[in-house]
Amino acid sequence: MYFRNKTFNRITDYSWFNYDITPDNATILVSEVTAMETSDKWKNYIETQKTVIQEIIGENIISEEDIIQVHTYFAPHAYPIYKLGFQKHLDYFNSSLQKYKNIFSIGRQGSFAYINTHIAFKMGFNLARNVTEIDNHGQIMKKETTQIKKWSFTKSFYFKDCLFKVRSVVSSDLEDLRMWKNNNRHAFFLKDEITKEQQEKWFAMFEKDNSQEMFICELDNK
Repeated sequence: MYFRNKTFNRITDYSWFNYDITPDNATILVSEVTAMETSDKWKNYIETQKTVIQEIIGENIISEEDIIQVHTYFAPHAYPIYKLGFQKHLDYFNSSLQKYKNIFSIGRQGSFAYINTHIAFKMGFNLARNVTEIDNHGQIMKKETTQIKKWSFTKSFYFKDCLFKVRSVVSSDLEDLRMWKNNNRHAFFLKDEITKEQQEKWFAMFEKDNSQEMFICELDNK
């Protein structure tokens, strides 16, 4: 879940990821706090930790008695941070890397791009596909490693006795997407009501944009 106006910006319940957690009636909640290493949030992490706990309690997610242990982990290089002039350094890195055969740098850190998770997944799929297409001389047969193509994806699996289906968005989903967006405008940066014509225009542009993918999750075929 994402939060605004809190010390933390996202909280994740890891019991939904089918991990083995002990004791059996416990879970792991991860609250993410965005901060620079020079900030008070980072340096005074004990106070930050206490504030986060009180904010979570205030959201009625847990109570004080529910807490078994609390740990703080630091990730100084979690996301790319763009600074003025970064592009020339990135270009130099990419051009230097191209001198070596069959070495690829992908993902958020590897491509130094703040991409969505599903785009990072797609980069991995593309790379795996290319790795299986290397000829006997160690050369990649298809030169499409950096080109992200749209694809039609469908995957079904069972999780906690429920049937989940993940699939690519198609044109028949447009009206549902429009209604969901309009009914929850308060949760979006763009709060204007979307018309049918605007939705169709957006989807036409989306289909041509190879840098984006969008999926729909269905639970028990709903």
